[in-house]
Amino acid sequence: MDWNKFKIRCSSLHVLFVEPQSKEAKEKGELSETAKKHLWEVYIEAKWNRSEEITTKQMTKGNLVEDEIIQILSFLDDKPYKKNTERRENEWVQGCPDVVDEILDDAKASWKPKTFAPFIVNPIGKDNFYQMQGYLWLWDKPRGFVSRALVNCPPSLLKDELRKLLYSMDVATDENAEYKEAAAELIRNLTYDDIPLLERIVRREVIRDEAIIKQIPAKVQAARAYLAYMENCHMNGRKPSAPAIDITQIPLIKIK
Repeated sequence: MDWNKFKIRCSSLHVLFVEPQSKEAKEKGELSETAKKHLWEVYIEAKWNRSEEITTKQMTKGNLVEDEIIQILSFLDDKPYKKNTERRENEWVQGCPDVVDEILDDAKASWKPKTFAPFIVNPIGKDNFYQMQGYLWLWDKPRGFVSRALVNCPPSLLKDELRKLLYSMDVATDENAEYKEAAAELIRNLTYDDIPLLERIVRREVIRDEAIIKQIPAKVQAARAYLAYMENCHMNGRKPSAPAIDITQIPLIKIK
């Protein structure tokens, strides 16, 4: 495995910028435990083509409503945006933002109002910030946006939520009066057509930070070195194991 060719995904770039806890480790430029744990996953996927990527209902909603959020952005900016499918890479990073135009935009969906509200007042998360820095580098753009939207729950997911509600209430049928009332409240909490569009989207501008971008090659080099070290520890200098033998082709012999 040639780990010198490893390139971090922009969506994972933030883990390489997590500082280790000890002062000595920081001074040596070592990776944090958070970064190492991510690289364990990278190693497993590259070595054995295995991954434990967890898919949640929030992630599924995000994938299903991407086009809808892009349409909202088009309406707000009065520009015909479309979903970007081009993935770019350089020697160090790789990624694919949702919208590529004069500026970049990465569209994200909130599951419900309670998870949307923090984005109204809180600054952009470090994961989104570093992800956008990677995109700005790859597309050579001066700035971009991370857009968080509150859009209706897709019908397929809404049906799943209603089914879970029915089972949890342990009622005979969906005609039960208590269930109908609870279902109506659930639908109201997951659909937002009555809320003005401008109130359902938060956009945070991200300015290209050359100081951050200049650090990326060193961070990826450290990740490459750790992956190589990990493989060396794993193989421990051993020679490859002998080829597997098909025991069905070995003649039976009588043991005295």
